[in-house]
Amino acid sequence: MILFALLGCVTAQNFSDKSVAVICARLEECDKGSFEAFYSDANDCRNSTLEDSRELLDCYAENCDFDAGAASECLAITRAASCEDYSSGAYVQDCEEIYTDCDESSLTECLLSSVF
Repeated sequence: MILFALLGCVTAQNFSDKSVAVICARLEECDKGSFEAFYSDANDCRNSTLEDSRELLDCYAENCDFDAGAASECLAITRAASCEDYSSGAYVQDCEEIYTDCDESSLTECLLSSVF
């Protein structure tokens, strides 16, 4: 419960920023060498990661329903995961239900257009 309070209310509009902040914090904590090799500081990590993931997250936001409860739970689980679980991706299955009821054809089209 404390983690939910620390993360605040998660919405479709702020999920990108909140998820990137958690990912960068975990990377800095669990893989300091990679963090320092790619980023100058936490802000650099957040800005770069957000820029890299913006189109992907926008595609999901535009073509799927957003489950704020699942998003909050995902962020809390990611934040609380051990470095071993974080590094292995063991927490990822807890984050699979954030975007649901997607329009698959529109989502696929969006994802393909953002890649190419």
